[in-house]
Formats: sequence, C-alpha cells, structure tokens
Amino acid sequence: MCKTRCGCNQAVGQTLVDMNQFVLHPNTASSIAQNIPITPDFLTLAQLSLEHLMPGDFVLLNATVGSEVLSDSPELLYSIYRNTISPSNLIFSTKTELEGSIPNFSNEFSIDTFSHVDRNPTLRKVKYILTVECVDLNAMAQVVGPLTFVIQQIRKPQSGKCMCDKTVAQKLIDMNQFVLHPNTIEASSEDIPLSPNFLTLAELSLDNIMLKDHVLLEATVGTEALANVSEIIYKIYRNSVSPANLIFSAKTELVAGIDFNIDSLTHVDLNPPLGKVKYILTVEGLAQNAMARVIGPTTFVIQQISKDQIGKSSCSIPAKTKLIDVHQYVLNPNTSASIMKNIPISPQFLTLVVLIVDKVMMEEKIILNATIGSEVQDDSPELIYKIYRNTVNPTNLIFSAKTELENEVNDFSIDSFTHVDLKPTLGKVKYILTVENTDVNSIGSIIGPITFTSKKIISS
Repeated sequence: MCKTRCGCNQAVGQTLVDMNQFVLHPNTASSIAQNIPITPDFLTLAQLSLEHLMPGDFVLLNATVGSEVLSDSPELLYSIYRNTISPSNLIFSTKTELEGSIPNFSNEFSIDTFSHVDRNPTLRKVKYILTVECVDLNAMAQVVGPLTFVIQQIRKPQSGKCMCDKTVAQKLIDMNQFVLHPNTIEASSEDIPLSPNFLTLAELSLDNIMLKDHVLLEATVGTEALANVSEIIYKIYRNSVSPANLIFSAKTELVAGIDFNIDSLTHVDLNPPLGKVKYILTVEGLAQNAMARVIGPTTFVIQQISKDQIGKSSCSIPAKTKLIDVHQYVLNPNTSASIMKNIPISPQFLTLVVLIVDKVMMEEKIILNATIGSEVQDDSPELIYKIYRNTVNPTNLIFSAKTELENEVNDFSIDSFTHVDLKPTLGKVKYILTVENTDVNSIGSIIGPITFTSKKIISS
C-alpha cells in the first residue's frame, strides 16, 4: 500500500511503465553473418511485445543494426510493423546504402541506428517486428552485428491518481551522462589510434545496481576521415578494458572522399554486476595507412531500469532519477520517401522540427534523440544538423553534427543522434532542429523518416 506522500504524485507527468528488448549475444561486430534477402523477401531481425497497453499510452522504439556489403551497392530498407507484416501495419521505414565496388569510395560497414514513436499502439497487447531487405537486385549484403531493439511503454497518469494503482512493470532508477562541451562539430580534434591502441571517449558509472536491473546505453560520436579508407570500431566495456569485459562493439567505415560521419549506438546490458558498475566507451582504427579523428559531437547516456517486484508498489523502489515528461514529433507516415524537401545551402537552413517542453524546473535535464532520412540528388552534399535552444542564433546552438553523402556511392543516409541539455531554460524551453548543406555545388533532400523526442529527467 502507498504511503500518504506517494512519490508518484510528485510532479511526474509520464512514467516508464514497461520495457522489452532484444540484444544479440555477444552484441558485437562480426558476431553473426545473416544474408539480407532481395525485396520482396526480408529478414526478420527481432520481434518484441508489450502486454498491458492502455488508452493514452505510447511506445518509444530504438534500434541499432550493424551490416556489411558483400558485392556492388546494396540499398537496405529497414521496416517496423505493428502486430503483423502487411503494408497497412507498416509504421516506420528508413533506407541506407553501402558501397563496395567503386575504388577509393568503398564504405563496406555501416552502423544503422534509428528511433520512432508509436502514438497509437494497439490496446492491451502489441507486437513490433523489425525487418531488413535489400532493394537492389544486383547487390548483396549481410547483417553482421551488433543488433539491438528496444521498446519502451510510456504512460501519462490520470490527474491526482497514484501511479501505484496501475501496473508499472519497470521504472527508471538512475542515469548518468557525458556530453562534450560544446557538443558540436569541430569542438574536439582527437586522432583515432590504430588497434590495439584505442581512444577512450567517455566513462560513466552507476552506484547501486540491484537484482533484475538492466542498463540502457546510448551514444553519438561525430568523426572525420583524413586519409584513405578508415575502418573504425566502437566498443563498450563493463568495468575495465579487457576482452572478457567487452559487452558491445560496432564497426563502420570512413572514406576520405566521404569525409564526415555521425555514428549512433544503442545497447542494453541485461546482466550488470550488483552494486557499482562502470561503462567505458572507446574507438580504434583497424586499417593500416588510414587516418580518422573524432571531431564532435560526443554524447554517452546510461539509464538504470528496475523491474518492479510483483505485488510491490513501485513507490517503495528508491529512485535517484525520475522520468517527468516526454514530447515527440513523428512524421506521418514516418517512412522513407514519404516527403521530399531540398536542403538549403548554408547559411540558409531547413527547420525540421520545433519541440516545446513546458514547466522545466531546477536540476532537470532534457535527453534529445533524433532520426532523419536523407538522399543525395547531385554531387556530394555535406549536411549539418543543429539543435538550438529557444531561438536560432549562434549563442543558442547546443548541438551540431555533420555527415556527407556521395552521388552514386552512398545515396541514402540514416542520421541518428543523442544529446543531453544539462542546463535548459526554466519554465518553457523550445528546441529547434535544423539542417543545412555546406557544399554549394551539391543538392541533398530530406526524404523521411523524421523522429525527434525529448525526455525530461530529474535527479535527486
């Protein structure tokens, strides 16, 4: 039974009700090799369900998939279906392209990370099916790992009604984060060393892991190729850097002709050690005679999730961190090629989303996540994504990340990133997501999907 002063009534607008996840084991690059079929065939990557959906609930979905080209230029299409695989149940799709056949422009490995929000899930039980297929008849690719799929059920409680009266299966207990300051392109310039050496990007700890807890990890890193073709690998270690403690890795490739990249990662640690745990995010180069560097942004976020004991009020679980509110923008339909908007040449820009968060108080932080699908129309557009706080001016820029497309090489891109605003404006704060092209001789377009979410967090 809840006490008189129930923690659920302390200005908690939204609550993490339940969460489910699929995590490849081991969740590392080259841990599997599954060929991707040619459309209309497909490969089912993961299926996840939630069982107690109520009116007003919505579901946040995040995925990370590592792939490799085997021949020619495969165009990969990722799709998420609700309940069954049919065109009418398609709720999300996005497209990317790999290249393995053109000399000096191969980008054989890819880390594809994306987000979506299902605002109208089926009541009671809902299932989400993640698939991938190749839309190029003459190309071959395979999924090589990592593979992570996470779904989070969010509920807004009725006014004045204690959340303990509802089924809350999972609860956000604690969170930690590293954010480069400023978290923008060219805010950093650190060369990526050649393996077995590595660059430590961030180290974060949680202090009180309990039985059945798990940890959701999200990262974004901006990189630049300096010479030749650089294969780089991101790794996450638990507690110390050793092969036995490696829990996640993902491989991608940079090319000096396609200079910039945004790499975003999602992983769930299902079996963290009890007590204190540390997570170490690193990057290293795998190709001789190649050079690349980390230029920013760099964001690393870890969230401790606790599974409530049956019959026990979630109020009695001590939580250092509370999920206060969630806002989201989702393109409708949130699919590849659902829109076509040309990206202006700098200093002009295209405003993608304006998201408003109300009633921000002291000590609160805002976690921002975005996914955008783009396509090259001509030459090699260099795209810069920016997030401004309240107004579009240089002093209010809180995040930027750059990526590059190459005509007839990697025509499609899935750009996903994470940022944490550690000092948002009190009261009402506005976040403005924009994109611009810095190459005057090129043309690029936003084609969808577009997802932009904010999670307001308070830590005690």
